[in-house]
Amino acid sequence: MKLFTILLLLSCFISCSLRPKKSIDDRINEAIELQKNKHPEKAMAIYYQVLPEVEDLSKRSVIYYNLGAMYLWDRIFDKAYDMFHQPISATLF
Repeated sequence: MKLFTILLLLSCFISCSLRPKKSIDDRINEAIELQKNKHPEKAMAIYYQVLPEVEDLSKRSVIYYNLGAMYLWDRIFDKAYDMFHQPISATLF
């Protein structure tokens, strides 16, 4: 009976996509790895998901810097400029 209950709970978790949420640091590290492995679209998606949750200014700075680097690499200069200057304005105001 216990095994059936466990299997039922596992199938509910899988079908409802109920997984423990990764920590912010884990998601940032995952995005950095994706960025290193030449998957910038996936990395950007993670950065933009994590950004509203991050309160630590050093982590926000890393995210903005990495986004700016990706935009610069893709020659989207206005977005790159905005990303590179975002942490400065966030800390001053």
